[in-house]
Amino acid sequence: MILSFAGNRLTWSCIPTVSSKTMEENDRETYHRFIAALKGPEKLTIPSETLYGAINHYLTTLSNDNLLEFVDTLVQSDKLWNANDPSGIREAFRLASAAKLLALKQSFSSAWLKQARINRQLRQWGDTLAHCLLEASSTERRTQCMIGLLRGFDGDEVCEVFSESSCRTQIEEEIVLLLAKMGADPSEDANLFVSDLGEVVDILRSERLKALNPRGILTEQRQSWLRDIGSQAPSGADTIARGKIISRCFTILDHGGPSSREYAWGEIRTLLSDLISISSDSERKTPFNSETLEAFVHISQSVLDSVQRSKPLLDDQTSPDPTVQTMADILVILSDISSTGRKESRYSLDTTILQILDVVSAKANTSEVHNLFSRILHGDENPDRGAFVLVVAQQLIHQISERTFRKILLPLCNLYIQKPEYPQSFEAAHAYMVAVFEALQKEGAEEFDGRMNMVSHLAPDHAELLLEQSKRGHLTDSELVRSFSTVCVAAARYDPAILDHCVALLDLAAIDAASPFDHTLRLLRIAVSIGMPVDSLDAHLDAIRDVILALPPADHERSELVRALFNTIMRDLSDHTKRRGIEWWLRYQHELRGGDPGDALRAKL
Repeated sequence: MILSFAGNRLTWSCIPTVSSKTMEENDRETYHRFIAALKGPEKLTIPSETLYGAINHYLTTLSNDNLLEFVDTLVQSDKLWNANDPSGIREAFRLASAAKLLALKQSFSSAWLKQARINRQLRQWGDTLAHCLLEASSTERRTQCMIGLLRGFDGDEVCEVFSESSCRTQIEEEIVLLLAKMGADPSEDANLFVSDLGEVVDILRSERLKALNPRGILTEQRQSWLRDIGSQAPSGADTIARGKIISRCFTILDHGGPSSREYAWGEIRTLLSDLISISSDSERKTPFNSETLEAFVHISQSVLDSVQRSKPLLDDQTSPDPTVQTMADILVILSDISSTGRKESRYSLDTTILQILDVVSAKANTSEVHNLFSRILHGDENPDRGAFVLVVAQQLIHQISERTFRKILLPLCNLYIQKPEYPQSFEAAHAYMVAVFEALQKEGAEEFDGRMNMVSHLAPDHAELLLEQSKRGHLTDSELVRSFSTVCVAAARYDPAILDHCVALLDLAAIDAASPFDHTLRLLRIAVSIGMPVDSLDAHLDAIRDVILALPPADHERSELVRALFNTIMRDLSDHTKRRGIEWWLRYQHELRGGDPGDALRAKL
């Protein structure tokens, strides 16, 4: 596979049988024609994908002498930069390091001490390419190429080779110097500074970024970011870049001395306060977009890392807990952004929320959690925000008071558990109720204050609702079995009569059930066995046995029911009832599996 020209179009060609010399001559001729096309007056008609592939190819294959000429030609070619997106050229430079590594691995596939030789050759290539870029003339174009090369040096496969190399050091220092000049020159395009810094801010070493005055950058970018969001017309790329810059500058200052940490946290408190004001503006017509969400997740993750790494520099004598207050502010903002922004670019939102909830769960009291839910539900209610609240509630299950459950969460569940047309909030409502009933099954459920009595009263209605929604196709069989059995078993812990009521619901449902749902009801009978008292277990299992034996021995559904019954007895019954269940199984297993009822007696003999 080689590059070749067809007219004024550069293409990849497959030449099956040519000598190595012929390929080298062909490639050299193609290279000179490519250089001529970049320098010539004619319009460049090479497709972008082929053009970037050619740049990547020659960056990794040219000799040192030709590489300097090639890089200088790239940087000075007006028609290349005017007709193509700089990000594409930057990407070609980024991929060059990995491509060079692959080529070296092929060259040294059978060499002695090949890894050491590959690493040495790769560093030498990096030194040469870095030198070529440093010698090039055009400042901004050179900067774009160096940004791409630096990101390539940071790639997973080559980062160890270049981590302490002189070429990386030179490129980093030159980029920082260029950024410092851009930031200090009022005539420079501020958006270009943000764009370039946003590309490298996460990979530049902290000691180099400190030369850019992170305090000033943090304040300036915070103000610009909030101003763009408040204007209701934030630009996507700049919004994300500013979020990354704010995040990184905060981290650098937070690793500094007391005054730097105090400054960083002061900026974050101001940012959170202003962003909450913007999000609560009732006259705001344009919702937060996905770029704002991605940018804020970057910022939130930096604050979270600081909280998890060490005690944040906040006045710990204030009330409520300042750490909880900061995490609550972030959650309130995330609820607004995630419920109004587009969902296709959520970045690491779910992971960030779970980590924040871990902090809140460890530090918050029930009053602070109640205030958190009240703040999140401010303004216009919508299904996305409802889903957000219920997901948060599921994670903070043990920090929720009876007051919070009655006044906030239960009404929210009752609203969205009846609305399958909103899948996220519908699923979140069901998942939260399952979490509540599961928590009530465990030891120490008395910590739920008075909720146990209230939930026990809710269980019968909830069980009936589950059956009805499953019959309508809103719940899958596995969802119904898990939810129904969890509700019944948890409620039976406080009032066994509720379990009898739930079994009676199954009897009533079976009368009107169609064939497929009838099988689901049989599975439910088996699932609720785990909540049966010892004295009632045999009778319940006998009823299940009668249902199974009514099916033909070769019926697939019968085999599935027997398997489910076996797993329930052996795996799910409590220690208190397991022995009784095993004894019952040993008596009837042969009959259930389709054998002669006397087989069990003969097996014992």
